[in-house]
Amino acid sequence: MRVTNNMMIDNMLMDLNNNLNRMMQTQKQMSSGVKFKAPSDDPIAVSRALILKSILHDNQQYTKNAQDGVSWLDLTDTALNQLTKDLQRVRELAVQGSNGTLSKEDSFSIAQEIQQIRDDMVKIGNTTYAGRYIFGGYNTQNPPLTVQPSDGTITYRGINGGVTPQEIEFEVGQGISIPVNVEAYQVFGTRDSANGKNDIFTDLDNLIDALNKGDTQAVSSMLGKIDDHLNNVLAVRADIGARQNRMQLILDRLQDDNLNYTDLLSKTQDVDIAEISMKLANDQNVYIASLMLGSKIIMPTLVEFIR
Repeated sequence: MRVTNNMMIDNMLMDLNNNLNRMMQTQKQMSSGVKFKAPSDDPIAVSRALILKSILHDNQQYTKNAQDGVSWLDLTDTALNQLTKDLQRVRELAVQGSNGTLSKEDSFSIAQEIQQIRDDMVKIGNTTYAGRYIFGGYNTQNPPLTVQPSDGTITYRGINGGVTPQEIEFEVGQGISIPVNVEAYQVFGTRDSANGKNDIFTDLDNLIDALNKGDTQAVSSMLGKIDDHLNNVLAVRADIGARQNRMQLILDRLQDDNLNYTDLLSKTQDVDIAEISMKLANDQNVYIASLMLGSKIIMPTLVEFIR
């Protein structure tokens, strides 16, 4: 094959352009901090990065849900803890009120304190989290407990009658949802005339009435009902505690997964600054060397020898 000067020049220019493109790609990687800008740069790595980004996006949303769920459950536990203290205090007062040696003034004072505790229980029942009533079932925009102005009786709202609990669930994983709420009727009870059961507020009203009348026998008979309500609240609180533990475990796992997937994504798409700096320096040296060699190829022509 006959080699001409033009062929050598064309090959030199092609190689020079390739070296320049390679140096430009290295500069892009260094300035952007990522190994690729388009799928064609590395199809396998791009596909892997997209999968990792999708997983990270889902996990970050699950993490937010779990954090929200933990906060909701923590607030519920705090409310139930205060309700437990209120019921324990009511029981102490009922024991005092069942003493037949108390004066009418003492019984009236005890009744007044129980009335204040009853009002505090209503506030507990209307506890809100981020503007949502935590004991209202699906109806989180309206208070589940309201006091009738006419006679002071308590009306339940936001529940479905206690047939099927309205569970507010937070999705914290693929196919994993955890209920975070309990309804007012589950905490405060409902009336069951057939079995002689009342909600907390009805029993408290009966206790207050008995104290005002000085009926120590009726007051004494209320102790068992107060214990039933206390045991029910403790059972609900135990259930909430179990959900708290599970939610916290899931949250910890999600946070660990986020760190792991972030690290994998970084290894897949992020450049090594030290390595890319060395590569850029090498590409620059190669390009400069190709320019120097090119100048020697272009200069010798037939005209130079004719002279």
